Amino acid sequence: GELKSLDFLLFYPYSLPQVFKDSIYFAGNDGNIWKTDGTNAGTKKAIQLYFPETGTAHGVISNLTTVGNSLFFTSYNGAVIWKTDGSKNGTIQLKQFTGNSSNTLINHLITWPVQDKLFFTRFNYSISKTELWVSDGTSAGTINLKTNSLINIFGILNKKLYFNYDS
Repeated sequence: GELKSLDFLLFYPYSLPQVFKDSIYFAGNDGNIWKTDGTNAGTKKAIQLYFPETGTAHGVISNLTTVGNSLFFTSYNGAVIWKTDGSKNGTIQLKQFTGNSSNTLINHLITWPVQDKLFFTRFNYSISKTELWVSDGTSAGTINLKTNSLINIFGILNKKLYFNYDS
């Protein structure tokens, strides 16, 4: 294979890029999602979540994860989870976790794509417990499956997510 430097990209370094459809999607350091085909000319803003006219943004973008024909991601340091088809009009907010600023802004999400669902864990600081969630890509289908003091994910085998929890 070949190596190609993408040193012209201005991306948020703590969010891993994700191959999605025919491009590499990444969190820009401007609070938006960008995509590239590996060239300057082929690099453009895919989804604008920062609105310069109002000065509002959806904070740090992270946890980009491809599941089927959708790209899931989080904003506000994991406090909001989204799904997109790669376009602004095809981007919907699935869930916004609530609470005071100390437990909302420091959510810890780890994602696992399984079949056409997204499983993720989230540490809820307000109750000091880990939550196991699943999303089918709809707001109504983004639900908490289990809350416990400790949930360990072992991995995916034969299209099943294996985990255990502290009882």
